[in-house]
Amino acid sequence: MRGFLRLRGSTYYFRCRIPHDLCTEFFTGRELLKSLHTSDKTVAKDAAAEWYCRASRIFSLCRVQSLSKAKRQELVTSELFPRRKKVTSTTSSQRLKVLFDCYVSQHKVNWREKSLDEVTYSLGLAVEVIGNIPTSQLTSGVIKSYLATILQLPANHRKSPALRDLKVCDIIEMEGLTPMSRKSVCKHMQWLGAALKHSKMEHLLDGIVLPTISRNPYEERSVYAPEELQLILDNLQWAEGHPDRLWVPLIGLLQGMRLNEVCQLHVDDIALDSLPVISINGDDEKQVKNADSYRRVPIHQQLIDIGFLDFVRKVKASGETRLFHQLKLHRGAYGHYTGKWFQIFNRKYVSKDPKKVFHSLRHGFIDYLANNSDAKEHQIAWLVGHTNRKSQTTGRYTKPPTPTQLLPVMAMFDLWKVLKWEGVRGEARKSFANHGVESPSTSSGPCTS
Repeated sequence: MRGFLRLRGSTYYFRCRIPHDLCTEFFTGRELLKSLHTSDKTVAKDAAAEWYCRASRIFSLCRVQSLSKAKRQELVTSELFPRRKKVTSTTSSQRLKVLFDCYVSQHKVNWREKSLDEVTYSLGLAVEVIGNIPTSQLTSGVIKSYLATILQLPANHRKSPALRDLKVCDIIEMEGLTPMSRKSVCKHMQWLGAALKHSKMEHLLDGIVLPTISRNPYEERSVYAPEELQLILDNLQWAEGHPDRLWVPLIGLLQGMRLNEVCQLHVDDIALDSLPVISINGDDEKQVKNADSYRRVPIHQQLIDIGFLDFVRKVKASGETRLFHQLKLHRGAYGHYTGKWFQIFNRKYVSKDPKKVFHSLRHGFIDYLANNSDAKEHQIAWLVGHTNRKSQTTGRYTKPPTPTQLLPVMAMFDLWKVLKWEGVRGEARKSFANHGVESPSTSSGPCTS
């Protein structure tokens, strides 16, 4: 971070040049200069790294033409020039709940209802266990004690009639209770860490070092083996009134998209041009996980060959706006009911492994490209909507690739060649039968192993 640090008097600043093509359109100067509010170089390096990642991400998003100019300007303003509250002498006497309420109120506009409920419950648990203490009393030791306590608590103890009215200290002394999963503990610590990190950015908390409880991401979900993918294909069936139960798993398998990204698609998000493209965006009521999730990606040729575009044309001809218009919104997301159905389908026909879920399709897509193809990490990141922050060159200075540039990367996902597609192809034909469209061609290659 040496090139991004500047010392003025006794205070360190983050400094970086604004890319030339963005200077006049979204910024008023040629460089970004932000006070890090510290004279400690080690602390300044960490803070500068945070600002570097944030600035790089916003510079990249400013070049995404599928976002309106107003939306891009809003991202610049909210992320790089946020309004800061005055720090007063009374901040150290603020209570923990006030700190958490401030965090939630400033971020809830970006969360779906389900996420808001999850954060509110998690931070409420922190206040319940730690106590609504003044922030001046919040130390690393207090947080370690909180971690030790929730490691012994059962999951959703406030939903249990037998436990909801008991004190936490009494619950953890009870025998025969199964503690919450390590994954749940990680989530609680992550939300606590996010709230405290927000407070640090507001300069309300200094000197607190959070303990970490980590879990390797690949341990949370497992990828499907080819024979399990074949079981998925063999058991998918077309059901009138539930087109999602056929097409959503196929899109997840061949595009690597998140469940809700697929379920909320609009018909107009599918470009039926010479190069068919899917646009993942936050227009209208749609939600994206984060700013890096906005992208336009080519549609996999195998998805085209089994008739996906014909299905899209059928829905478009019906006048519907949403591709899977039968799905209802649940807590801010359209993927809830499809996810519930897939879990039942998955356990019945495919795997009893709790680590194998719908998201495993996305994991498998990424894992295959990373380990069985020549795709570069930043190319995979653009394709699936991940942040590419490891490289200053590709993370900051490169423009988002076009769908044409991503097409060769998409073609590298050729795992489909070892699977048999005849059965699911027949089910796919039913989804657009009798609507004046021809059966899709099979010119792209064999569909059997």
